[in-house]
Amino acid sequence: MDSKFIYYIFEYNSKMPGVNKKVASKIIELRKVGIPIKALLIYTNENEDLSEYPDIIFEKVYFNAVGKTRKILKNRFLSFINVYSEQKKYFRFIYKKLRTKEFSLVIKRYGNLDISAYWFVRKIKGKIIFELNTIQFEQNKKEWKFRSVLSSPSWISYVLYSELLYGRKCLDKAKAVVAVSKEIADNTIKRLREKERNKVHIVSNGINTNQIDSVTPKWNDELNMLMIRGVDSDWHGVDIVLESMKHSSKKLQLFVVGEVSKEKENPNVIYTGRLNAEEISALIIKNNIHIGLGSMALFRAGLNEASPLKVRDYLSRGLPVVLNYYDTDLSEDESFLKEYCFSFNDEMNLDEVYDWFKNLYFNKKEYVNNIKNWAEKNVGMNVKIKQYADIINNALLE
Repeated sequence: MDSKFIYYIFEYNSKMPGVNKKVASKIIELRKVGIPIKALLIYTNENEDLSEYPDIIFEKVYFNAVGKTRKILKNRFLSFINVYSEQKKYFRFIYKKLRTKEFSLVIKRYGNLDISAYWFVRKIKGKIIFELNTIQFEQNKKEWKFRSVLSSPSWISYVLYSELLYGRKCLDKAKAVVAVSKEIADNTIKRLREKERNKVHIVSNGINTNQIDSVTPKWNDELNMLMIRGVDSDWHGVDIVLESMKHSSKKLQLFVVGEVSKEKENPNVIYTGRLNAEEISALIIKNNIHIGLGSMALFRAGLNEASPLKVRDYLSRGLPVVLNYYDTDLSEDESFLKEYCFSFNDEMNLDEVYDWFKNLYFNKKEYVNNIKNWAEKNVGMNVKIKQYADIINNALLE
């Protein structure tokens, strides 16, 4: 039998390298501050290369929930049975794995929860912390373009209404809930019974700032912009940037790191595909990157506030950023936000962004160091991990 570890349910997804990196980094950093944590790394592709995840921390288990019912039950009115069956199989699989271990707590990123998830939470006697990275119901509604029960496949209605009912029940039973933004936390608090509301905490995303170098770029009258993205989701808002570029009179160059649709090709845009941290650093130096672009269309995911990792990456490199949403950390420091971030609410105007950066470049000679220093003090992983560790320790005391 294992000693009493905390188990993080790490649902590995090769299409979301940013999430994988974030979760793995969090687990490793929590161990450094004395939290006895391991990961139950669940992967669905038997050929996955997981060599970068050491076995001593990451217990790797293969699981594929897709069964015969998905092939049989294609009828839009019966498709909910597929989801129910796969969810049931998944949560029973996790419980079977954990049942052989003496664990003190489970941590899981919040996903689509249903009656099977509620069964799991009850079986482990509520010894769980949920991490919330979005408002699940709103994101699903927008992503799946849900209008009514009659006009949508039954599996969509099943997921949405299960989330409303059993999602709340799971959160009520949990030891703690950690949200990455105030907006998500406020939404969660409204869902909980009054006596359970103090279990909701905010810990925004952090990054290992000490592992990222900053470089002061040269200026040659062309504004070079960087947009880091993981998957090709519309909430990144690449289309909004491209539309603004069409109407700009300035010299502009955009570098998009990550997946992107072919139809978004543009002569002034370079799509690099996926790059690791070292490759991004090389791209920034080679191409004189001046600014980083945040997510330009979070409203498409039903959000107005976030703490994206890519923005923390930009700041760690000393890059000024462009935003059109409420950033959990930046918005707490109005003077820094005003000085080193370009914020807009309505239409994006890259001519204004160009003039703003040029003014910053020539009038704030130490801007790179100032941004880097702010990032270390406010969004560094060490800062966030301390907050998270305190929540875990308090949950263990209950």
